[in-house]
Order: sequence, then C-alpha cells, then structure tokens
Amino acid sequence: MASLIPLLTLLTVGLMLALAAARLSSSSLPILHYWSKHPWRIFWSSLLIVVIGMILLNVGASWTAWFFLICGFLIMYISVIQGLKSTYGRSPRRAALVVLAALAMGFANPIRRFAESRDTHALDTDAFTVIVGILFWILLTFVALRSEKRIIAQQRNRSGQPKGEGSS
Repeated sequence: MASLIPLLTLLTVGLMLALAAARLSSSSLPILHYWSKHPWRIFWSSLLIVVIGMILLNVGASWTAWFFLICGFLIMYISVIQGLKSTYGRSPRRAALVVLAALAMGFANPIRRFAESRDTHALDTDAFTVIVGILFWILLTFVALRSEKRIIAQQRNRSGQPKGEGSS
C-alpha cells in the first residue's frame, strides 16, 4: 500500500495539470492565448527559469531557488501537455512524431548506461519508466483535450450560442 501513495500522488498531480492546461487554453487573456497557440516556445523559455533556480540552489538561496524550480517545472509540464494537444489538433502525424522523438530521447540515457555497465535489470527498469512516462503524457494530453472541449461547450451553453456557431 505504501508503494501506491507516490503513484496516486503522481496521477493526481498529473490530472490537475491536465485540467489546468485545459482551463488555461480556453481562457481569453492575451498572455494565455499566446501560450495556447505557442506552447513549445513557452516550454523552451521555461528552461531558463529552471536554470536560474538551479544556479540559485548552488549559490545557497534555497527558498528562492525552490520557488524558481517549482514554477519552472510547472510551466514546463503544463506546456508539454498543451504542446502535444495543439500539435495533435493540427496534425496527428506530427503529434506521433513528437511522441516518438521524446521516446527516442528518453531511451538515450538508459542505453548509454547499459553500454557502460551491461546491467540488464537496470535497462529494463529504465525502459519501463520511459515508456510509462510517455504513456502518462499521452493520457494527460487526451484528458486535457476532452476537458477543453467540455469547458468550451459549457461556455457556449452559458452564452446561449448554438453548438455549430462561433470559433474555438
């Protein structure tokens, strides 16, 4: 039972991030509109926030460093979900290529470690972790996609707009 707690925590946080991505992408605020249209730019820009947090952590400013790290990683995770969601909306083939590229990059480190140590158990564990992580990313993306459609439908119902009219 104790080993299920981290898994359930990860699932809960992941679902909250997917729902946040859905809610934020359906917002009309200009900065969020830019983020929903260009999530990969925000993802790569958020690496700067993470790097600043790591530098501050090495300098010794722990509370400030943790603030930058947490904010940077949250922005990264939400942007990755939104990025795959928007890529899938434009072209499912491109989304599949993004997932395959992430899978290939995820396998790079386990393969390198296997080449150095020849430890098949560690390779199996690392490969399983990469595959589960990618599948979790895909699951969260589809949760965000489905949630965003429901949010837009609710907004239309409140405004009295018929289902076929308007732009999303």
